[in-house]
Amino acid sequence: RNWPVMEACINNVLDRSFSSAASEFAPLKARSYALAHLCVGWKPIQHQQRDHREASRLLRKAVSHDWQIVFSKEFLHLGLAIATIKCLGGERYSKLLSVFHKVRHRVVNTNTATT
Repeated sequence: RNWPVMEACINNVLDRSFSSAASEFAPLKARSYALAHLCVGWKPIQHQQRDHREASRLLRKAVSHDWQIVFSKEFLHLGLAIATIKCLGGERYSKLLSVFHKVRHRVVNTNTATT
């Protein structure tokens, strides 16, 4: 449950990093804030209680910094995880995640054995 501290620290680092940057770096600044909020957005989902509301807030905050982030795979992954938790609940989401990991592990092992 340390994501509020994490969010504040990342914002502080980005604020200091871009405080003296030239104006042509504004798009990079916006993208940096957006990506940082997407990264922090995973923390509430990875927590035992699967707080999709807090993850949704961070997802919206990422979009408020850079609306083009909606076209990134990071945005899609987090958005899909949030939607899945909303629809299925945290426990079923965990089970679904476990199934995906097992399938991926088998596919990787099968590909490794045949090469």
